Amino acid sequence: MASPPPQIQPDKPFQANPYPYTPGTPATPLPGPYGQPGGYAPPQQPLYPGPQQPPYPAPPPVQPQRTPRGRRGLSRGMTILLIALALLVMLSGLGLIFYSAVYHPNQLHMQATATAQTQQTIVAQTTATANTQATGTAVAVSNATATAQAQATANVIATATALQNIYTSATKGTPALNDSLSFNTGSNWEVDQAQGGGGCAFSGGAYHASIDQKGFYFACSAQNTSFSNFAYQVQMTITKGDAGGVFFRGNRTASQFYLLSIARDGTFDLFVSKDQNHNSDLNFGNSSAIKKSTGQANLITVVVRGNSIYFYINKQYAGSANDSTYNGGQIGVFVDAHTTATDVAFNNAQVWKL
Repeated sequence: MASPPPQIQPDKPFQANPYPYTPGTPATPLPGPYGQPGGYAPPQQPLYPGPQQPPYPAPPPVQPQRTPRGRRGLSRGMTILLIALALLVMLSGLGLIFYSAVYHPNQLHMQATATAQTQQTIVAQTTATANTQATGTAVAVSNATATAQAQATANVIATATALQNIYTSATKGTPALNDSLSFNTGSNWEVDQAQGGGGCAFSGGAYHASIDQKGFYFACSAQNTSFSNFAYQVQMTITKGDAGGVFFRGNRTASQFYLLSIARDGTFDLFVSKDQNHNSDLNFGNSSAIKKSTGQANLITVVVRGNSIYFYINKQYAGSANDSTYNGGQIGVFVDAHTTATDVAFNNAQVWKL
């Protein structure tokens, strides 16, 4: 690697010899190069005296003075430009301050307010929608309930009308049997005595069925009758005791028939008798149509067609049943002593064939 070039020292300013020089003094000769006697001495050059120098040091050399160069002034255009730039920087700072301190917070506030208002609007709209839907649902449910109730009412009315029409249709026209029961007729109403007291008899312009033993009933038949599909109606008055009623599709001798009992306590009982010791309820209940006072007459009607049995009290529908045990037989009346001796009077028996 090459060594760096020697640095050149700057020239020092020339100075006069500061030490005094005595002219005429010979210089001491230099020794020979070999140092032995008889050596070769080179020829000497003549000496010349140098110029005389003053006995005081020479003044240092005068350094030339440099005149300082003055700075050139800015032009008018540059000055305006700088001023404009300064104003621009200042305005930009003010704008940044205004944006940071005033405008931007206001924008954020406005945005937050708008967002809150929007959310409130959405909540209000949602609430209104929910209220509307709830109201609509409530109205729909109310309407549906009202419709269902109206339909149910209509069905009840239609059913009641249809059931009432059964009575009206069945009892119109001329009856096949029409007995006043003031006396016996060709129907051959049974006249008999009940064991233990009571029985079947015409008395006081009515046909009476009576029994003295409580806990029993006693039937009295129109022995010369036989009906299958018909409407049977009779007027019944409880003169004393508990209950009375009608029987139909019967066989009096075998104690086989359908019976409808009407009691003073306002109850009715439709049942079927298989023999003297066995019977089955078909329909038991209460009816507001029943007149409960002793001596008041109740009009009893049964309409029988096929296996269907409908019964009416004072021309008002009271109940029905469906049974196929018997399909035809005698008609008659009976007395029912639940708790005490009972007597029941019957008038105006009528039968319409269907």
